[in-house]
Amino acid sequence: MNDPPKIVILVPAHNEESNIGILVAGLQKLNQHPAAKQPLFDHLLVVDDGSTDRTAAIARQNGARVIPLQKNRGKAVAFFAGAKHARNLGATVLVTLDADLQPPGFAQVKALITPLLEKREKKVDMVLGSVMFDSTNLTGQRAIRMKALEPLFRGNRKWEMLFGIRSAKPIYRVGYGLETALNQTLKNRSVVYVDFQTNRKLGIKTGLGVQHQDIVRARKILKARKKLARHLRKKRTDSAFSIQYLQKKRRQHQSRAR
Repeated sequence: MNDPPKIVILVPAHNEESNIGILVAGLQKLNQHPAAKQPLFDHLLVVDDGSTDRTAAIARQNGARVIPLQKNRGKAVAFFAGAKHARNLGATVLVTLDADLQPPGFAQVKALITPLLEKREKKVDMVLGSVMFDSTNLTGQRAIRMKALEPLFRGNRKWEMLFGIRSAKPIYRVGYGLETALNQTLKNRSVVYVDFQTNRKLGIKTGLGVQHQDIVRARKILKARKKLARHLRKKRTDSAFSIQYLQKKRRQHQSRAR
C-alpha cells in the first residue's frame, strides 16, 4: 500500500512583516476549509532570509515553522534551505509561494497540487500557477515533485551554481533568480500550467526552458517596478520638503508679526 503524499508549503521571505501574517493566517485556514475532506497540506514553512524586521516573529505567531538565515542570500538560496527542511520532513510535494502574495484560495492551492498526485503514464514534475502581471514561466507560485529536486540535494555542481549556493548569488540576476533556476534545472521535465483565475489547466509542456522573451519581459517588469519605486520616493521627498518649507515660512511670518 502506497503511503499518502506529504505536502509542504514553503514561503521564502525577506522583510515582509506587513504581509507575512496575513498570508500565513490565510494558508492555515485552508486546512479547515469546508471542501477539505482532509488537510490540504502537512507543514507550512517560512524561510526568513536575513530579515531586519519582524517577519520571523509574525510568521511564528501565526503558526508557521520558521527557518532563519543569518544573512540575506536571496530567494533561491532561501528556497534551497526550505526544500532541504521539507525533505527531512518526508515531503513528496513542495508548494512554493511568494511572501508578498495575498492568501490564495483553497481551489487555487488544490489546483497547484492535484496534477502532481494524478496517476498518469508520464508523471508531472512541476505545476506553474499563472498570475496576472506575471510572466507565466517566471511565476513564483509553483508545486514541485520532491524527487525532481534530488540532484540539488545530492550536490550537483551545475544546480548549485544556478541556485547561487556556491557563488553566493544566482547566475540569473533579473529579479527572478529562483524561478529561472527552477526552469533551467527542470527544463526537460513535464510541466503543467494552471490559470489562477479559473483554476483550470492551461496545458502540459515538456522541455521547459528559459526563453529569451521571458528574460526580456522580466527585465521590463523589474525596470518598471524600480521606476515606480523611485517616483514614489521622490514624491514623498518633495512632499516632505514642501511641508518643511511652508512650516518655515509660517514661523518667519509669525515672528515678524510679533
